[in-house]
Amino acid sequence: MIRVVLDANQYVSTVLKPASNPARIFKLATDGRIELFVSQSILSEIERVLYYPKLIKFHKYSPNEIRQFLEEIANSAVITPGKISLSVIENDPTDNKYLECAVEGKADFIVSGDHHLTEREPSDHQTGACPAPRGRRSGMYQIRQRRHLGEKGT
Repeated sequence: MIRVVLDANQYVSTVLKPASNPARIFKLATDGRIELFVSQSILSEIERVLYYPKLIKFHKYSPNEIRQFLEEIANSAVITPGKISLSVIENDPTDNKYLECAVEGKADFIVSGDHHLTEREPSDHQTGACPAPRGRRSGMYQIRQRRHLGEKGT
């Protein structure tokens, strides 16, 4: 089964555009067709972003609906323990949480529109990750190698 990490913006797109590709990917996870991985740090970011006033105007979710969506994510995903600490993305260190989650979950892909994740070198020697070979702007970051990364913490 394909193992995937979605970044917070993919979940926001799921809420804002139910027919979007991120929503389709999330549906694959809720249907058990792919294995989804998330960390507490990622869940916290999703919650924080969904409460942005400018986004509430568009999604119109109540606090209860936001809580239910977060529960749906948690129930559809494997929550990684959050014991690995990586310092790979220097321009936006908060994005390291996606790499950490992917490494802990042994994910095959990170799906993101964030250039800090999608515009990585073709072979990142520290994580063994690279953009997925799907043409232009795929938004997928593929984990190609699974080897010891010299993680901090265990």
